[in-house]
Amino acid sequence: MRYLFAIAALALGACQHNQPGIEVREVEVIKEVQRPCPGIPPVRPEPLGPLPQHAATALAHVLAKLAEYSAPGQFADKAEAYVSACPPSD
Repeated sequence: MRYLFAIAALALGACQHNQPGIEVREVEVIKEVQRPCPGIPPVRPEPLGPLPQHAATALAHVLAKLAEYSAPGQFADKAEAYVSACPPSD
């Protein structure tokens, strides 16, 4: 019984210190977050594939595929509009 009293006295004695208690503060922190991009990324045209043996026909295929990328309103313009609406993160 004496030991129980001594342990309780020591435990309560440990609570007697001169340090201040815990102080709780709420601080508002403003952080910039990434917003979702409103644009839809354009679909890349299909690869060229095997070319025909005839040079004129092969050239026509290559020029048609180039037009899919660089003609007005095609992939290059859509990609440029997407990148300007949704710049890539650094």
